[in-house]
Amino acid sequence: MLWVVSRSVTNPYDGNEPYQTAWQQGDDYGKSNPNDAQPQTPDFSSWGYAADITTYLGQVWQEGALAGRSEGAAPSGSSGSPASPGSSGSSDGTVQIPSDLADELARFAEYYPESMAIAQAGDPDTYFRNVVGIEIPSEQDEPVA
Repeated sequence: MLWVVSRSVTNPYDGNEPYQTAWQQGDDYGKSNPNDAQPQTPDFSSWGYAADITTYLGQVWQEGALAGRSEGAAPSGSSGSPASPGSSGSSDGTVQIPSDLADELARFAEYYPESMAIAQAGDPDTYFRNVVGIEIPSEQDEPVA
């Protein structure tokens, strides 16, 4: 059985204009054109920014296009359920986990019993007391004379 993990690409420039808009436009382009391996960066000179900002806008747009292509190229129909063999993800952001990793995750407690014991204990004192068998002295105890 193959498991899927949800992956959502958010705009890393959210709240930082004009980069937020440039990245979003690139992302939209990439989703619409997932097979365009070398998209042409739009001319941002009309936006009225200095040359260094205009150049960076092109880079940001390309980042968005790459993110959009990754989402746009993913096959649909595997949302939240085991993925079909050979698929790498879906348009809703789910991705396929390889079967060897899914098997390891399913057997996590068997492969990593100490890690599970630590996680199930909830805190270090409980782990040492219940699993290791030692009591950690309280810092509030009186010092030994």
